[in-house]
Amino acid sequence: MFDFTFSLKRAVDIINNLEASKFPLLLSRITQAMQTAVPNEKAFSSEEEEKLQVSLGLDKSDVKLLLESTTFIIEQVESCVLSFM
Repeated sequence: MFDFTFSLKRAVDIINNLEASKFPLLLSRITQAMQTAVPNEKAFSSEEEEKLQVSLGLDKSDVKLLLESTTFIIEQVESCVLSFM
């Protein structure tokens, strides 16, 4: 699977402290961006990430960690699911 690093633990803590109504919206946006199949395309622009900071009450590094870790987790799940098919 994957190593449970300090960064990933921090990301899980951030996710667990988000308002329950906001995380599904974040997941939806990230998965939509992943489906576009444009390599290295970010789900949120820099301006949108700044808005996320305010909306989620996080600093810039925590928003970056949240987005990168959530994307990583989704990619790992996708990889596991495809390996069983």
